[in-house]
Amino acid sequence: MSGCSHASELQPTVGMSEERPEFLTNASPDRVVELDVRPLVAGGSKPCGAINLAIDQLHNGEILHIINSFQPGSLYQRMEQRGYDHWTESNGTDWHIWFYKA
Repeated sequence: MSGCSHASELQPTVGMSEERPEFLTNASPDRVVELDVRPLVAGGSKPCGAINLAIDQLHNGEILHIINSFQPGSLYQRMEQRGYDHWTESNGTDWHIWFYKA
């Protein structure tokens, strides 16, 4: 999966299992849709529009991998309401959040 070359340096968020979940460990790279919103945030834009568009375009079985410069707390609840679970890791600078349907 592109953009995750430093995944071994990432730490799970508080309250998360330290082990990567099976859905992520066994994910085929062609089933992962990556969305790096850091350039939007750095440019002063809110990433909500890009994230919503990516979510609406997900197909069954696909995983949305969002890379952000902050932890998008409110997004977790919105995605949970749409039937998605998540796995979050941070390297202290960037946040990697994977959303998937259980």
